[in-house]
Amino acid sequence: METITLMFVVNDKFVDPLSTTLYSLLKHNPYPFRIFVFAESLSDSSQEKIKKIAALGKDVTVSFVKPEGDFSNLPYVEPYGKEVYYKLAGLDMLPEDLDRVYCLDADIIVKGDLKELFFGQWTKNPNHVSMAACMDLYEEFYHPDKARESINAGVLCFFLDKIKAMGGGKELIRLLAEMEYAPYPEQDLLNEVFWDDRYILPWEKFDCIPLPYIMKVSEVQQGIYHPINRVQLEGMGDLSEYADYTRAVYENAAIIHYIGNYKLWKKDRPESSGYEVFNRAYDEIKTEMIQGGFILQDDLQNIRRLIFMTGVYDTLDIFSYDMMEYFKGVGYEVLEFDTKDMVKALGAIYPLVSEPGACVITFNNLGYNMELVPGQNLWQQLQIPIVNILMDHPFCHKRALDQSPNTAIVLCPDRNHMAYVQRFYPEISITGFLPHGGSIPKKEVGLIENRPIDVLYAGGISRGFVKDVLPDFSQFSFDAKDVGDKAYEMLLKQPNLTTEEALEKELLSRGIQLSDPELCDFIEKMHYVDMLAVSYFREKVIRTLAEAGVSVTLYGTGWEECDWIKDCPSLDFRGRVSSYEIVEKMADSKIVLNTMTWFKDGSHDRVFNGMLSGAVAVSDTSGYMEEFFDGDWESDNAELLLFSLDNPDESANADSSGVFCYPGIEELPERIQSLLKDAKRMQEIADRGRARALSKETWAMRAKELHEDLLSQL
Repeated sequence: METITLMFVVNDKFVDPLSTTLYSLLKHNPYPFRIFVFAESLSDSSQEKIKKIAALGKDVTVSFVKPEGDFSNLPYVEPYGKEVYYKLAGLDMLPEDLDRVYCLDADIIVKGDLKELFFGQWTKNPNHVSMAACMDLYEEFYHPDKARESINAGVLCFFLDKIKAMGGGKELIRLLAEMEYAPYPEQDLLNEVFWDDRYILPWEKFDCIPLPYIMKVSEVQQGIYHPINRVQLEGMGDLSEYADYTRAVYENAAIIHYIGNYKLWKKDRPESSGYEVFNRAYDEIKTEMIQGGFILQDDLQNIRRLIFMTGVYDTLDIFSYDMMEYFKGVGYEVLEFDTKDMVKALGAIYPLVSEPGACVITFNNLGYNMELVPGQNLWQQLQIPIVNILMDHPFCHKRALDQSPNTAIVLCPDRNHMAYVQRFYPEISITGFLPHGGSIPKKEVGLIENRPIDVLYAGGISRGFVKDVLPDFSQFSFDAKDVGDKAYEMLLKQPNLTTEEALEKELLSRGIQLSDPELCDFIEKMHYVDMLAVSYFREKVIRTLAEAGVSVTLYGTGWEECDWIKDCPSLDFRGRVSSYEIVEKMADSKIVLNTMTWFKDGSHDRVFNGMLSGAVAVSDTSGYMEEFFDGDWESDNAELLLFSLDNPDESANADSSGVFCYPGIEELPERIQSLLKDAKRMQEIADRGRARALSKETWAMRAKELHEDLLSQL
């Protein structure tokens, strides 16, 4: 069988794409190949990677060739570099006995047999042309008014006797250097020189690009393929004569060409509904190569420079600084973007964003919607991913999420919140779950028995602020206030429900069914219901303990409205202090008490801060806490202690046998008073909790999770 000669032009940065191209080619084409890789220089590791994949073929040889000639005086063609000349120079450096060579771009995936391309009748060159290529569908699709029958340079075949006769690669380089304007250098040259001296291959078979293929049915039946673009589509009224052939085109294609900005590894890919179909070819090959050991997980990491947004919330800055230290330790370049000095910060980030590989990390939308040009999100302009780590329910951040950049990644501290974002913001392509973390106190962790504070609670109640966030109920076509009242009552009776579940249940019980955008808007406007429920249970827990004689030290805002605290000798209310001070106060506490901010399947940093401070963490439960922590009061392995907001007669707090797993609020005083009398038991729980938190629940560990599960995959 005839040996097929292939030519590629790459540098070290493009070896990985070439590897996927070669792997896909050899997977589907068991033919003998002679492969020439032209490069000014390739590292030993890059050459070994290519050789390893070439060894998969039955009869495949690879030669690495440095292009001959002086290219120093030739114009530098941005962004292609001198490699555009190497492709042409290579035509003069091939063995004399060759009649033709296939020059393939390294951004293609082969998904079928190329027998017709390599051995078809046209390869005998009956028309005596100099080259063969496919039509450039990209220009026709996006610029139908300007398009001409241009070829695309992704899949080329040169008939070498004809090329030699016209002066060879040297002559082509001279012509290219003289061209006044060439946005696609060698492609524009080949169109100019070989306009009447070429054979046209079927693009739909050998140079198919990722597009939505909406085409006229009658034309497709005649073998005419002219997809219409989005602008044309929007300007057309009647589409009855058209059909979506995207999947059919994909299935028929033997080569997918991820042309220009359509490359899957580029972050600035233009939007296209064809991606869902066309990504498959690349993803399947990539997965096979990883499984086969041809790609190591470390090779996949593109993000190596991180920008952390700080400067507004001291609490969130603590989290950022802890994470930054971890990332520096594992080799990331890390920069703090201090929003208190925007001019200085913007200047400092320029070196980090001027090249690919940067990522922004922020908490609670800080800088998430930043604009330098009005109406244009900075991170979307730069095509830099921004990881937005939410600390609260997404309905608290509706305005920011509504204006998310297309590079957004949103992480939530509760799995219900993650589901909420996935449901109501489907345009955010990556949504995940990242539990809260804790901060290690600077203060020395002492023994429980020597600590002056029995029970510490740090958290506010927002009942007094509800009046400031009430919506204008007249805007609704139904009695929204009553819906809110009933949803609130539902949460008090069934505190295992989320706020959005209660509101939607109440709406549906009245026959009111809103679309997802309408429901998202309604939930945000009614989130005062959540504030009321959180405040009710926080006050109930603290009041129940204090009035039973448990000594509670209380920090936070909003408690001033509670008249009962003035006449409660067991309660020491100290108002609001900084987050830094709270973490230090925890180290003086025997028990750190927490109530979730209605996180029914998540965590809160108060729990982990308490554990890290060497205190016994006592918290209301959640699905996540029950799944990952031993919080049983009777367990010998308890790491913290959990209680339920449910009343003892509610089945939600029972396991399948009907035995209640966690005490209710009314039982807390007796449980805690008993615990305070047993310093040995408290110390054992605190020690296990601190060991667990140090190994798994710090913000540094959350950074490790981000590194391993997210950033390394971008």
